[in-house]
Amino acid sequence: NGLLWCSSLLSHYGNPSHSTFTNAERVAGVAVVICERLRLVPDPICSQVVELFKHDVITAWIGSVLRPDEACGLLLGSTCGRWDIYSDWNISLPATPKPPVLPPKPPHPGAPQLRLLFLTDIHWDREYIPGSSAQCKEPLCCRAGSGWPGRGRRGAGQWGDYSKCDLPLRTVHSLLKQLGGQGALDAVYWTGDIPAHNIWHQSRDDQLTALTTITGLLRQYLGKLHVYPAVGNHESTPVNSFPPPFIHGNQSSTWLYSAMSEAWAHWLPPSALHTLRYKLHPRVPLPRSLPCLLQGVSQNPPLRSNLQPPSYLPCPPPSPIPTSSSGPNL
Repeated sequence: NGLLWCSSLLSHYGNPSHSTFTNAERVAGVAVVICERLRLVPDPICSQVVELFKHDVITAWIGSVLRPDEACGLLLGSTCGRWDIYSDWNISLPATPKPPVLPPKPPHPGAPQLRLLFLTDIHWDREYIPGSSAQCKEPLCCRAGSGWPGRGRRGAGQWGDYSKCDLPLRTVHSLLKQLGGQGALDAVYWTGDIPAHNIWHQSRDDQLTALTTITGLLRQYLGKLHVYPAVGNHESTPVNSFPPPFIHGNQSSTWLYSAMSEAWAHWLPPSALHTLRYKLHPRVPLPRSLPCLLQGVSQNPPLRSNLQPPSYLPCPPPSPIPTSSSGPNL
């Protein structure tokens, strides 16, 4: 049983006092074997993803309090072991009664409206090739290494594909060009995930190129429209890697936070750039109308479950973007 074998290996190598645990190459070799034996991805990708992730994973593993069965459950699911993030938590809550639940009050007919553009998950693939195979064995297709479709198989479209593919740059250009001509918008929410899904073969230069390229296109097509950017889980490399501020040196994410602060300086005040470098999210004073939108989204169950923010929401007329640090914050 592959999962039993994996669990045994985790148990053997999961003790930080074990002499081989300090040898990153041996631990990485075990991870490659596990990946290949369980056929998680094609073998070449196993080696690439382990090479990219090994230093961060081993550093986190050394400081982890997880038992081997918990680590197995976290990595491979409940069939391998049991992991419950809440199991060891004991939080004492104050004896403060909950406030009464008040139903939302619909705005009166004819109330002013706020027009908001919401952009997310662009996932630009620099290696997208129209006509390449859209049904390949790798986790990401429609690109240089995907090959060409066989007889009766479809190839990648000019503008993208509904298969395991990301977007070509021409689609991003076209999208933003059309959005820029849609008339008066009050603001833009841009919630990240800019790079492609080739998480096994990404460098810091790749991620920064995606950041600066798409940021430049937003400025080019949306002009002076104010953009409120947020950071997605794909911005860093390795993916999902956002070390806390006390991590320094090559394993910190200063390279990413500093680049974001420079790229987004025309949208964010200095106070927001400081929190972006330290906490990953920009603390931005909002116009008077935007908190109304956030409140409306939070009070609407269908919107919460479907993650579909509205294009229009009745609100007070938008006020100018404040330049001080006072007022509501995002």
